[in-house]
Amino acid sequence: MSRGDRSHRVNPSKRGPDAWSEVNWGAQLADFKQMQYHQSILWLALVELLVEKGIITREELRDFVRELDRKVAIMAIPGGGVEKKSTGASPVPSEKRGMKKE
Repeated sequence: MSRGDRSHRVNPSKRGPDAWSEVNWGAQLADFKQMQYHQSILWLALVELLVEKGIITREELRDFVRELDRKVAIMAIPGGGVEKKSTGASPVPSEKRGMKKE
């Protein structure tokens, strides 16, 4: 890059307080990513323990997640969540949740 190409760049020291707000924003983003990573690890460990103990199968969990995703998608549609009310029924069989069948 030649010297002439650099003339359009802004010196960070001349940018004032906005430069610090950008640094702060970047630090907050890094903190958020780290927090999200740790939460993902926690959820993975929890699921592995539930599967290992036979409380739930991977297939039941997958079906449950798909059902929740479908419900959230319906609620995201304007008017979609108003008419259709959830029965509260869980796609996970009651005996797997520690409840007795009636």
